[in-house]
Amino acid sequence: MRSIGRQLTAALCLPSRLVGEQPVAPFGLVAFVVYLVTARLHTLAEGLAAVAAVGGLPGLVVLLQSAATAVLPFAVTWIALEYVLGRSQLAWRGVLMWPFVLSAAAGHAAIVAGLWPQGTSVHVSELIGALWSMVAALRIRRRAPAETPHEPRSEAASDPEAAARSASVSQARLKPAAASEVLPRSLPMAAHAVAWLSLTALVSSALVSGYDVWQRRDQFGPRGRGETMAAFAVPTLAGERFDRSVLDNRVTLLAFWATYCGACTAEMPALKSIAERYAGRSVTVVGVNQDFDPDQRSLAREYRRMHDLRFPIALDDGQLARMLRVSRIPHIVVLDGDGVIRRVFQGRVSEDTLADAVDDVLASGPVKG
Repeated sequence: MRSIGRQLTAALCLPSRLVGEQPVAPFGLVAFVVYLVTARLHTLAEGLAAVAAVGGLPGLVVLLQSAATAVLPFAVTWIALEYVLGRSQLAWRGVLMWPFVLSAAAGHAAIVAGLWPQGTSVHVSELIGALWSMVAALRIRRRAPAETPHEPRSEAASDPEAAARSASVSQARLKPAAASEVLPRSLPMAAHAVAWLSLTALVSSALVSGYDVWQRRDQFGPRGRGETMAAFAVPTLAGERFDRSVLDNRVTLLAFWATYCGACTAEMPALKSIAERYAGRSVTVVGVNQDFDPDQRSLAREYRRMHDLRFPIALDDGQLARMLRVSRIPHIVVLDGDGVIRRVFQGRVSEDTLADAVDDVLASGPVKG
């Protein structure tokens, strides 16, 4: 345990002290687990909750997207360290992930605790941590013996003794120097203090994340099947009022979109077709605009004109998005005539899939007229 603590301390404060040693623990695997628990627990909880709300293959896709979002920063930093460290010092990649993990965990805990400005992304702290890990890797690379390419084959073939000497020199250069030949093993008290503070921060972050996930366990993921819409009221682009009473006795598709969303634009033809296919029946498509901008109305009006949208456009100020816990767009909610959620779709969805969902609700009711 003492050796493990010393190597972690050196990775955080004095990485050059690691040259000449070998890792004494599977630091990389442990770092990955700690990263998920301390910095990405909310992302994973959101993905798992979305599976229950969306269901089926679409729910699995959302879960995979959440998992990719959680793992990608770690994976990118892991790969970058391979190039920075070089072959001879690659064994230290695992332990050098710890500065990244510590920074990501501290940033996430600060966001959860409200110590960072609202809207700050955990990616900020992950970027800081990645730079910290890269600097540590560069210090090890500079301190380590230089790597030397092999001599040309032709020269080795003509002079066996020269080839043997060249191989011996190359192996010596690739072999890490003894720790006593590089730097003393002992670390200053300040480095140990930083290590203890880092350990305290990691434990605190894990506790904060776990407690917050537990407290909000019923708030993750979008509102799913079987839940009933509460009262709401938002204006429409036409200047009318769109409220809870409009949902009565009709199948309603609430399609959340924004003018800057490319996937939303790609999905618009399907929504237009659904609106046209079920015209004259008890089915309504409502586009819920998510451009939270002072010019929201003009942005939505121009977008509607450019894409020739004929269905109503609601101008959401965040009320509907919060009510239905919309975390990504495009997002479609299919409601029956009692305002009960029957289907939820996250991400782009095809016209046939939407038509099947509408037909299922029409066949099972309750819809009148």
